[in-house]
Amino acid sequence: MRSEGIRKQTMETPRWIDEKEASQIMGVAVQTLRNWRFQGTGPPYFKIGRSVRYRLNEILAFMEERRVGPLE
Repeated sequence: MRSEGIRKQTMETPRWIDEKEASQIMGVAVQTLRNWRFQGTGPPYFKIGRSVRYRLNEILAFMEERRVGPLE
């Protein structure tokens, strides 16, 4: 499955993604990520010049922390 491949890759070497890819993975608009950064919420990020980058493993962890429902 795709998610297993992503998880395996993130454990080996951090994968850096931009806000567009982060928004696609999370299923939120790019503007939502920008709002979260402005508010000081959302997943951790890095600023390199004018560019914003996220670590894929931190995006996945951010989503896992917000899981609602019974544990399997």
